[in-house]
Amino acid sequence: MAQLSWRPPSPTPSALMPPSYEIAQVPTETVVYMFSPQESNIMLLLPPADSPDTRPRYHISISFNMWNPLSFITTVRKGATDSAPIVAEFDMGISTLPGTVSMGGITKFLKEVLIEREWTKFHWKFRQDARQHIYWERTTNEPGLYHCFVNGIKLASYQGATVKRRPKASPLTVHPKGQPYFDDIVVSLLILERRRFRPPAPRSGGLLEQNAWWS
Repeated sequence: MAQLSWRPPSPTPSALMPPSYEIAQVPTETVVYMFSPQESNIMLLLPPADSPDTRPRYHISISFNMWNPLSFITTVRKGATDSAPIVAEFDMGISTLPGTVSMGGITKFLKEVLIEREWTKFHWKFRQDARQHIYWERTTNEPGLYHCFVNGIKLASYQGATVKRRPKASPLTVHPKGQPYFDDIVVSLLILERRRFRPPAPRSGGLLEQNAWWS
């Protein structure tokens, strides 16, 4: 007579994934996130306190480039900690080497992917598909205010610091159609703001020309 062996019942799909690991649904409404500095070199992008998912969307950290202390490496991670998956890294600062940005294992020069077409319009062209190229428009009547578009569709808005207004946290408003472009919105905005606050190059000429002063 064959010996019967007992096997435990297979777990249901809901039992395989604890509630804390459930995949958050993409927001279907406009959401106002906040860039919130946490420490001297760390900033989080936080959703509203009443959001269905209150976990930080991005962890942003800055470190020195050890070979060039006047240049800084910014690391953008998707999540709340420094062990979360890396979305992008960019290196820029005072250097004779051109700044770079890396996403998805691809590295490009900053001057190739964030282009100022007009004084108030900046195109982000990292993606190979031109239909995914987003652009930012800076308003002329309100300093520090930007709007982000793709193919004429508004994706997001950002209110940055000004000479007189320097809040600890800065709002990033993302519309539903901007959610698929979230990585590009955050990375391009961080680079754009770093450029906005960079000091001018020396006027003395010599070795530190304008194109070699800031990467």
